[in-house]
Amino acid sequence: MQQYNSTEREVKNEKFDPQDFSFKIKAYINTKIRLLTLLITEKLASALPTIFSYVVMIFLFLIAFLFISVASALYVGELLGNRSLGFLIIAGVYILLGLIFKYTIQKMIEKPFSDIIIKSILKVKEDDDKNDN
Repeated sequence: MQQYNSTEREVKNEKFDPQDFSFKIKAYINTKIRLLTLLITEKLASALPTIFSYVVMIFLFLIAFLFISVASALYVGELLGNRSLGFLIIAGVYILLGLIFKYTIQKMIEKPFSDIIIKSILKVKEDDDKNDN
């Protein structure tokens, strides 16, 4: 003879209620959506400050680069006796560097930047795993 505890008897005696089942499914889906929203929010909250700091650093370097470029163009223009020619030569140098970058160095730079972004997003998961142990 099998013996059941009280909860097993209650479960066996319950009848299937489609409305209750539907309600439980909806509650489960809503809970999963809220959990996913919280996980995405947590990952974005950890990744966005890192990305923002890199954007600010790049912006500041670009401004410095702009001023150095203008100073270089003025200097080359003064050496050649024609400011326009100085700007043209510096622009030509940058076009040449851009083409070299496009066809050779771009892949060496894309991977480290994408790795930094991925690590900053996955950092939350690693921290959670360490806290669970």
